Amino acid sequence: MNGKLFLVSIAACLLLAGCVQTPPAATPSPTQQAPAVPTVTINNGFFAPATVAIAKGGSVTWFNNDIEQHTLYFFAEAGTILSPGENLNKTFYYAGNQTYAVIDALPDGSENRFEGLVVVT
Repeated sequence: MNGKLFLVSIAACLLLAGCVQTPPAATPSPTQQAPAVPTVTINNGFFAPATVAIAKGGSVTWFNNDIEQHTLYFFAEAGTILSPGENLNKTFYYAGNQTYAVIDALPDGSENRFEGLVVVT
């Protein structure tokens, strides 16, 4: 009788063990990578690309790939001089269209001017 009771106890334990579910192992959520920072290249008197779109709080980098320095202006800010090979990173905190420009005075008194746009959503 003890042997039968022992077998019934084991069978009951195995049956109950099958009913108890262990929670699945936690699946790590994929880490979100920060969006790439767009780069605007200054080359031969042009911006490439001239228009970039970013989310509010995002940044844009300007890189002077030209053979001369340029002065980069943003609305209501003093100009920043970028020598060849230098870059500038700017973060945009407000939604809207933000224009920027290079305005360089030339020796003959004229201006070299080209503009671009950052669309912030």
